[in-house]
Amino acid sequence: MAANIDHYFAWKAEATPGTAVTPDKLVEWVSGDVGGVYGAPIESQAIIPSHMAVRYDRVARPGLISVTGQLVFEALTKGNISAFLSSMMGSVATTGPSDTSAYTHTGSLADLRGKTITIQKNVVDTTGTNHAYTYAGCKIGGFTLTCQVGGPITIAIDIVGGKSEVTNTAAVSVSPVSGAYLYHWANAANAVSIAGSAVNAKSVSCSVKFPTDGGGSANRFIGNVWRQALVTAYPEVMWTVGLEYDATTYLDMARATTRSAGQASFSTLFTGDVLAGAATAYASLTLTSAKCDVMGPATVAVVKGIPQIQVSAKARYDASNNPLTFAVVSADSTP
Repeated sequence: MAANIDHYFAWKAEATPGTAVTPDKLVEWVSGDVGGVYGAPIESQAIIPSHMAVRYDRVARPGLISVTGQLVFEALTKGNISAFLSSMMGSVATTGPSDTSAYTHTGSLADLRGKTITIQKNVVDTTGTNHAYTYAGCKIGGFTLTCQVGGPITIAIDIVGGKSEVTNTAAVSVSPVSGAYLYHWANAANAVSIAGSAVNAKSVSCSVKFPTDGGGSANRFIGNVWRQALVTAYPEVMWTVGLEYDATTYLDMARATTRSAGQASFSTLFTGDVLAGAATAYASLTLTSAKCDVMGPATVAVVKGIPQIQVSAKARYDASNNPLTFAVVSADSTP
């Protein structure tokens, strides 16, 4: 009998946008959900004598118009975050191997056109029966990476614009990946840098949001014709770093009156276990060349007697370097 902890999410990138494929990767998820968005009933606007409500036969239902949701999971050194990079960011380049089994996958911001995935979620009802829901044509419209001292990397991905929902489909046979380990911050090799200088960070968050028109089949064509979600503006990259307040350096950036004084590069490094030989798994978010505008106000607060400062910044493009790169060294030979 299935247990109520047997819920799962699985996914796979689609070869043709909107055409379902069989998911083959398991998301070891922490929280979140993905589900259908259904159109409101289309009701007659006419007034009929002696009726105090719209007649039951003057109502139409458009059904599914999109799929949306958010999945939160922990980044792993195999079969996990490297596979998501292309769908999350638009472009990925792979080098390696080094030490026989370590590959570097570097994602960068690019066009998301054609980057759709099929998602299947399995829900176990109170009687122990499995119900598998399959959603095709889903697009990752953004993601947020968070980590704090002593913890793993957690990533939340935003799902938009799915095409179809099929209920009670055959559940896929996907098992957890063996030999996969957490990327974490509980290691002296990890670092956060602002303007090229290491800082004593306590937490970090980086979010990427691709503004889209929502996708799905709603409000664009007569006939509910599906099309993938389209990016309608520059992606927004935001950083937030929590520090102990030991100088006015970052307050000065936030209240700067010149462009150069208010801009800085941001980078982070998270490590994982040794993969092979001397190769250590790591994940690195970098804004080395492209600059961030430090956003004010940078707030200072006293927490248990220790002053804390939170610095937020927005990525800019410097006309030559990608605003954000996300490099992952993992055991996956292909992303």
